[in-house]
Amino acid sequence: GVLAVSFAGCGRETAVEETAAAQTSTTAVRQAEGDIAVPQATQAQQTQYAQPEQTESSAPAQQTADSQFGPLFQQFVRDKVADGNYTLTTEQSGIRMTVAVSGKDSALDNDAAGILHFTLISKGGEHYMVVHSTKKYAQMTAEDYAKQAETVSSAALKLDNLRLLTTGEETVGGKSYSTETYDEGDLGTVTYFFDDTGVRRSRVVKDGKTSIVDKFEVSVEADSAMFEIPQNYTFAADTSLLFTP
Repeated sequence: GVLAVSFAGCGRETAVEETAAAQTSTTAVRQAEGDIAVPQATQAQQTQYAQPEQTESSAPAQQTADSQFGPLFQQFVRDKVADGNYTLTTEQSGIRMTVAVSGKDSALDNDAAGILHFTLISKGGEHYMVVHSTKKYAQMTAEDYAKQAETVSSAALKLDNLRLLTTGEETVGGKSYSTETYDEGDLGTVTYFFDDTGVRRSRVVKDGKTSIVDKFEVSVEADSAMFEIPQNYTFAADTSLLFTP
């Protein structure tokens, strides 16, 4: 399955598009054929980032370009998503995104500080959008769902495209992290920050601009609750009606 979020190019979803554009920039996530969902910074979310403090004990970056995955990314990311059942949570510029994947089924929850909170569900070949502020949901056609996926396909991270550049250590907020930096093609250069239990944050540099993912967590189980529509929610005949009282 392919999971993506975009409000561009879907003619019947004008109300959704306008509301989303007013509240938050497009955020994209995709999971297909071994791809894993990874947040892509939008223009509005890109900020200048002060380089983390380098401690005296920090080891210099080591060139490891011959390996596709570093040991930490392999252990804490690739191995956890290998069987196609996982939950990935990120938080960036106040926007919290959680994607759950269970085989061919997938669900994505996007919460922009409670202002714009919706879930996209692809389950058993059916596609839904759920808006939590109005407690409404609507069924999407496969065509509209495919259009959404197509508009953000460039924001997908394909594991085959990763190339490990360097490893090292950095201190952020007084906490020391081990780092692995990758060339991710069109996504730019991405540095992942790890502690003893997993990946915790990432830094994306593309076209001279830097963005930060403040929270990054991967679980080996899919959150089953994300695939269910709450019983007290009301069905809407069209996605354009989801944001109206």
